[in-house]
Amino acid sequence: MERTRIVRKLEIVVLVTVCCSFCATATFAQLQTPGKEPNQPDYAELIPADKLKKDLDFLFKTIEEVHPNMYAYVSQEKFKPLKEQLYERISSPMKPLDFYKAVAPVVASLRNGHTFLQPPFEFFQNYAKAGGKYFPIEIQINEESVILIKYQGPYALPLGAEVLTFDGISAFEFLRKAARYMPSEGKTYNLAMIQRQSMLPIYLWLEKSNAKLLDLQLKTTDGRIEQFHLKALGYEELVNYQKSSPNKSEATFKNNNTPYTYRYIPDYNVGLIEFNSFNNRKSFLEFLQSTFGKIRDQNIRELIIDIRKNPGGNSTLGDDLLKYLTSKPFSQFEKVDIKISEQLLKEQPGIKKMFPESAMGSIVSVDTDLKLPEENHLRFGGKIFVLTGPESASSSVSFASVVKHFGIGTLIGSETIDTPVSYGDCIKGILPNTELSFSVAAKRFVDAGGKENGRGIIPDYEVKQKAEDTAKSIDTVLQFTLNLIKESNSKAPGK
Repeated sequence: MERTRIVRKLEIVVLVTVCCSFCATATFAQLQTPGKEPNQPDYAELIPADKLKKDLDFLFKTIEEVHPNMYAYVSQEKFKPLKEQLYERISSPMKPLDFYKAVAPVVASLRNGHTFLQPPFEFFQNYAKAGGKYFPIEIQINEESVILIKYQGPYALPLGAEVLTFDGISAFEFLRKAARYMPSEGKTYNLAMIQRQSMLPIYLWLEKSNAKLLDLQLKTTDGRIEQFHLKALGYEELVNYQKSSPNKSEATFKNNNTPYTYRYIPDYNVGLIEFNSFNNRKSFLEFLQSTFGKIRDQNIRELIIDIRKNPGGNSTLGDDLLKYLTSKPFSQFEKVDIKISEQLLKEQPGIKKMFPESAMGSIVSVDTDLKLPEENHLRFGGKIFVLTGPESASSSVSFASVVKHFGIGTLIGSETIDTPVSYGDCIKGILPNTELSFSVAAKRFVDAGGKENGRGIIPDYEVKQKAEDTAKSIDTVLQFTLNLIKESNSKAPGK
């Protein structure tokens, strides 16, 4: 395929609608709630092998045509035998779910966080509606341990305990295998995905199918080793149990499904924005206007922005927030490489107007200019702290890059899962026979100050959640930040 390269320097707004549609999935309660069956295919139906192979052809052809460099992280020589083995495996009729289990890990072996086969949420939804049973637990993963943070069932599990084994297999080994269906940038599995709200039950269902028991070996915060044999539970069982014992085994940290919230912490005179998703710009602009009005009226001098649970979305929302945080020129991206393809031009016709002479398959590069924020009477003038973690991905990484590179604020927490040089802005498709959804990255982004070293954004203060704090419902990272603010203020002149 002929590839040309065109370099232009333009003042453009880079819109990154990242391919993390899995991030906008239904909440656990919505997945469980019985209701009218959606109009969708019978996932138990066997599909002939020839049709399955046509789906493979369509999938790999799309990746080859759309992705700027599908072999950025794994060579074509290493990927070719995996692809050939997959075609050999598809030799007889299969159910779509089994097809997903076979294909998703192979696509994930490309190690591109924005090129994947969509997790089968609808499959799980149908399973739950039909009375299927699962394990309602959630975890948090640190570098050295797996921590139990939530359980919705009848057993008195010690929240904050370290999970040593699942079914006799070491916790990390089990989770790495379970997470093989979804990649992250430069990695063949996505542990951050598996710890997002309500995701572990789906991964356990994929890995254990209709298993009725799950053996957990836990190490409590006081050092005791305990064994639990969890029984799988159905929706009705969970509802009945929670009605009779609503406060038992409650989540240590209540996950916030709202895209963005603000609250005032009076003991420290600090404002906290929990920024959980880069979605719905109109609503976000209204939120910013209202929130920064409150921040001004409350005379707040320290602002914390928490993006630890933010998987990304439309990066334009990052620009919108930054305009309330700094008056200095900034840009989230230093450079964007765009692969010209029929699929991209169909979804983003403006690209063709920008590069009318570019051939199919060519790469065009855009070097972006710094943007000077317009006057804003609600712009915050105090100290800014941004909390990051392993679930911070895609557009939230671009936002953190700006904050760090331009010295807008202080980063606290853990390294982000995504890197500041990555592939994104996806083309989405549906396989014609199995009707499985997939996404393919169409552009390569270099974030502000981004280095291609395989690392995420490293915070200025690295702080990890402590198991003993989890058991006490204490947010280690947030409390560290509040203590840092308090200590800094106590040392300020005149104090």
